[in-house]
Amino acid sequence: MTVLCPHCGRILKSCKVTPSEDKKLVGRCINCSGIIPDLNTTLLYYCGYVVPDSSVILSGIISKDMERRRFFEGFTFLIHPVIRRECDNKGGRKELGRLAHFSSIGRINFREPQEDSDKEQSPDELIVNTARKYNAIVYTRDRGMYGAIISKGMFCLTK
Repeated sequence: MTVLCPHCGRILKSCKVTPSEDKKLVGRCINCSGIIPDLNTTLLYYCGYVVPDSSVILSGIISKDMERRRFFEGFTFLIHPVIRRECDNKGGRKELGRLAHFSSIGRINFREPQEDSDKEQSPDELIVNTARKYNAIVYTRDRGMYGAIISKGMFCLTK
């Protein structure tokens, strides 16, 4: 999947998600930082699945968005078991609880994909494989994971 920037004309395999002047989350071009109008609607229509990594869960970005801005409203979040284990601390459990609350009131969908049987894969490889299996978008703040996703030709959201 790719997105075309209306400002610079680049074909993008990733976008930044940042607050705009009115404090709403918007998608921005990674080349020119121009706002891509209705990026969330486009991504929801064409894909609808998001695989966040532990850096996103631990930062609490998704629940903060759902409380105020609603960029991710309607998306299905696939929380891989390896991410659940990486986030097994006070902050991670709190964020996962908030996401479960938003799922219970119907603002997002919250699912755990089937765990892969190959235990020798790294956590990053498991996330990549889950995203590929579900044709999902990966949401990360980790630059190493960002590079891995882009090198596989998959779409990524970053901060």
